[in-house]
Amino acid sequence: MSLGTARSDLELRFRDIEAPVALCFHTGEIEAATGHAIELLRRVKVIDGLPAALPPELWAQLERVTAGEAVEWRPPSDGQSILGCTRYHVGDRYLLLMKEVSHKHAALSRRLHSQRLEATGRLVASVAHELRNAVASIVYSAELLEMADMNLPAEAIRQTLEEMVAASKQLQSSVDSLLGYARLGPNVSTPVSLREVMTRAQGFLRSSYREGRNKLVLDIAPSADWVQGNTHTIEQIFVNLLLNAAEAAKSPLHVRVFSDLAPMPYVASQEPTHVRVRVWDDGPGVAEPIRQMIFQPFYSTREQGTGLGLTIAIEAARSLNGTLVLEDRSPGACFAVYLPRSEDHC
Repeated sequence: MSLGTARSDLELRFRDIEAPVALCFHTGEIEAATGHAIELLRRVKVIDGLPAALPPELWAQLERVTAGEAVEWRPPSDGQSILGCTRYHVGDRYLLLMKEVSHKHAALSRRLHSQRLEATGRLVASVAHELRNAVASIVYSAELLEMADMNLPAEAIRQTLEEMVAASKQLQSSVDSLLGYARLGPNVSTPVSLREVMTRAQGFLRSSYREGRNKLVLDIAPSADWVQGNTHTIEQIFVNLLLNAAEAAKSPLHVRVFSDLAPMPYVASQEPTHVRVRVWDDGPGVAEPIRQMIFQPFYSTREQGTGLGLTIAIEAARSLNGTLVLEDRSPGACFAVYLPRSEDHC
């Protein structure tokens, strides 16, 4: 049988399979695929047609897991779709079974929304301090004007009114951010200082990062300080990452948080459109067998862990048009958060 005849028979056999299945070379190039597979890969904007190769990022992710183990991959060009893939050995080639699992993640997002509503209660302590300061400033200024019975100089009255307006705007911004964090839907998006967010998070986690236990060092670069997003959503990302580091360590550890400008991972453009914030600890790190599972909901290596901290963090980052990745660094573990850079502070 000639090579051409064998290829034709292969294509005919694949055409009869009513499922998204592809046969790939060890390099990720697609030798043959069913119509359902081509339709699926086109829909999620992975390929336009055959001949084609799978994206290197997807193929590299499949190579990191055991044959027969499923992975989930989000195409950078289509942030809403999620592709589930399982790879099997077939001689010197691989059989790839595919399925779109976006609906499963939509249901997960609804469950995470409930978790975020519960987490809002834990943020009340830090938010209350911020609101109380703004309200106190307004009340003080109003009482000053009332007691002065408008006998103050015009300049003093003008300054007092400006302070009341500034405090009112700060109060409105805090309330809008909190409501945006709590509701399902687009977040309230404003310029946010990472330095201020991390300072609040540090105070919120004082019991985990106190003297003699764990040490937290903040190194936010001035050029990579301001991001675009929701204050409380961003705060929740870093609270979960810092808690995850503290709870994973059995002995005191050092955590360093530092920022720079970088392009989004897994995209062709190399423009530094995002602020990258690395949370790097010198703890036990993440073992290779579980690196692909740590962002999955309800997966935890701790007996009392909920398995939702990292899931909430990555979903929150994605809701702000960013992402969260686990970098290949040692010793310890290094999570990198990518958030859109604030254009107002470029």
